[in-house]
Amino acid sequence: MAASQPSFGIQHLTVVPTNFDPEDDESETATADSE
Repeated sequence: MAASQPSFGIQHLTVVPTNFDPEDDESETATADSE
């Protein structure tokens, strides 16, 4: 179980930067600004 906990944290970190990409951020910002 202990090994599963650290693995999840690493995976989450990879997902954060991927979703926080400049291209993705711009798309989300544009949609929010439009609304």
